[in-house]
Amino acid sequence: MKLEDCKNCPHHIDYSQGQIHCRYWGTNINSVATYADRNGEINVVGCPKEK
Repeated sequence: MKLEDCKNCPHHIDYSQGQIHCRYWGTNINSVATYADRNGEINVVGCPKEK
């Protein structure tokens, strides 16, 4: 998932320093990580919604 798609999710709270803050389970989690692909586009790794 691209970072922009994550930001449009109703569970998205914030993105800072490579970590996404999410309320998917009703509490803040920040274990969702990101990486930049060859084009410099930021991708989400470990989104609980996609598991």
